[in-house]
Amino acid sequence: MAGLWIYVFSAVMACWFVFAAAFLFRKRPLKSAETKRAPAAVAGLALQSIAYSVVWMGRADYKKPRIPGGFRSNLALGLCTVILAVVSVWMVMAAVLRLGKHWALKARIIEGHELVTDGPYRFVRHPIYSGMFGMLAATGLSMSSWPALLAGVVVFWAGTVLRVKQEEILLKQVFGEKFEQYAARTGSLFPRLSAGRKAGI
Repeated sequence: MAGLWIYVFSAVMACWFVFAAAFLFRKRPLKSAETKRAPAAVAGLALQSIAYSVVWMGRADYKKPRIPGGFRSNLALGLCTVILAVVSVWMVMAAVLRLGKHWALKARIIEGHELVTDGPYRFVRHPIYSGMFGMLAATGLSMSSWPALLAGVVVFWAGTVLRVKQEEILLKQVFGEKFEQYAARTGSLFPRLSAGRKAGI
């Protein structure tokens, strides 16, 4: 049982290296003039960073099973954790590649900015945040105590909601009805099950 979670943790860490590479080796942002910016979105980024710290610091004992039910139950959870990490990294990489030089850490609109609605953006409006959330959850499942994971999820969610709302205010101001139609058929962080649902997180 002890060896199982060491392997799961190692697999998640391998995904983190790929995750980091997606940002380190991406195309650099365009130096076009900014037309709009949402400074309040920085607070959301800060909360997201705090959430990761909470998950990393709240370590659990690798030698103990993560959930009751024996080896099979823990193996199933371990496999789900690794799959979650892999899918999350894929989503982030696909989104970063699709945005190319238009991606930036700051919530801003630049000259010539386009509304991207293909690639992973066909399914969710903020696939990078979806992937970040998935990596947070996978990391917590592989190595954190349950209270630390829960706290991390709550803080990350609060930061993401703040950041998403600020970014979408900008997008509505610039793209208007085009963005509203896009938002009506996609979920913010998770794929929408019903096209008739009101746009939201």
